[in-house]
Amino acid sequence: MSSSVDSLLTRVSKPARYTGGEWNSVTKDWDANPVRFALAYPDAYDIGMSNMGLGILYDILNKRDGVLAERVYAPWEDMEAEIRRERALLWGLENRRPLREFDIVGFTLQYELTYSNVLNMLDLGGIPVRARDRTDDHPLVIAGGSGAFNPRAFAVHRRLRPGRGRGRGGGAGGTGGGVEALADPAGHSPARTAGDAGRLRALHVRGALRCGRPPRGP
Repeated sequence: MSSSVDSLLTRVSKPARYTGGEWNSVTKDWDANPVRFALAYPDAYDIGMSNMGLGILYDILNKRDGVLAERVYAPWEDMEAEIRRERALLWGLENRRPLREFDIVGFTLQYELTYSNVLNMLDLGGIPVRARDRTDDHPLVIAGGSGAFNPRAFAVHRRLRPGRGRGRGGGAGGTGGGVEALADPAGHSPARTAGDAGRLRALHVRGALRCGRPPRGP
């Protein structure tokens, strides 16, 4: 993959957007770390590289044994055209691995205008855009940030399922245990939303009847 990236860099403006190697960047051994995060910012490198939240997550994850975190940004129009023309795949800056080879792809959503870039990055990285089209061989796709306060806008594109493992390292070293911790009740999992909504409605009705008042809402 690295050689194909080098050939693309000669044809685009500002190739340093896609090379990594900046001061304080961290490149961990791919094979020695069974849990691999791609921290994705759905805008150009020039804008996303200074995002403090992404930098904090990058530092925390890379300090953990057995975990690596890499960065990926939305390519500029000229690079996108070259990626599609060469049928290449969008990559993480540090090890230049395709996005689809990571275990977890986490997007930082700061504002709504970047939503379409998320879908474009998934497509460029070889990951089906719709969650229902993904299998256990694809990465988990999660999102956070101020732009994720209304998660239903991305319900058909994200997938968070506890206990998912990809067989890398096996046992306690696989991804299952680490990913399971992400399925926090405070998070939003599209796959369970419909069932949760029904249960919450039933609890509301029972509580209202116990208080001697009619339930509200549909």
